Amino acid sequence: MIKHVVMWNLLAFADGQSRSENIIRMKSWLLSLPNDIPQIISWEVGCNLNDQEDAYDIILISTFDSLDDLKIYQGHEAHLNAKDKIRKVRLNRKFVDYNI
Repeated sequence: MIKHVVMWNLLAFADGQSRSENIIRMKSWLLSLPNDIPQIISWEVGCNLNDQEDAYDIILISTFDSLDDLKIYQGHEAHLNAKDKIRKVRLNRKFVDYNI
């Protein structure tokens, strides 16, 4: 199994919304993906509660059966649509994929 973890920091203001508004929007976009992508085994989205400068704003922790399933997810239309929306509001992103 593959664990896929992604963390984002969002811009202070983007796409006509504040960072806090975009965090809520982004969480909604992410939470909709398991409904459309059957390769997702588990899916958790969290919004940061810590106000330290080096903390990230939002995290995704997900699980897939294989790297092939992760690649299917990454190429899925629903994921690509969410990715396009996220690009408009994100400052940066970090991720890691590992075997469990």
